[in-house]
Amino acid sequence: MHVLHKSYRITFALFLIMVFMAPAFLSAAESISPEAAKAHLGETRTICGKVANTYYSRFVTEKPTFINFGKPYPNHVFSIAIMGENRNKYENAPEDFFEGKSLCVTGLIEIYDNKPLIVVRDKTQIHLQE
Repeated sequence: MHVLHKSYRITFALFLIMVFMAPAFLSAAESISPEAAKAHLGETRTICGKVANTYYSRFVTEKPTFINFGKPYPNHVFSIAIMGENRNKYENAPEDFFEGKSLCVTGLIEIYDNKPLIVVRDKTQIHLQE
């Protein structure tokens, strides 16, 4: 009977994980365009599009790399930011590697300089589109 009781606890724990984590997975599963990102602030979503331009801001304290979509900065509609502390996770400089490519990024959509932005902390958040 003790073994059966353990399996119920495991089943219940898995159920709770699914209930609380499902919204994040479901919202990220369906991709949206860079232009639609602003309507989804505060949500975890996947955004797919073509990179318009990139910029490594090496003289700013956090040393961010910005990957802009839609149009080049300052007319971009959405950006990805890779902070300097995370650049070493990439084999190539992100500003060179992602320039002009089509890709998808998954993460929390925030606002920066009145434009939607996802801060990437792990390289698995970005996938090249085929």
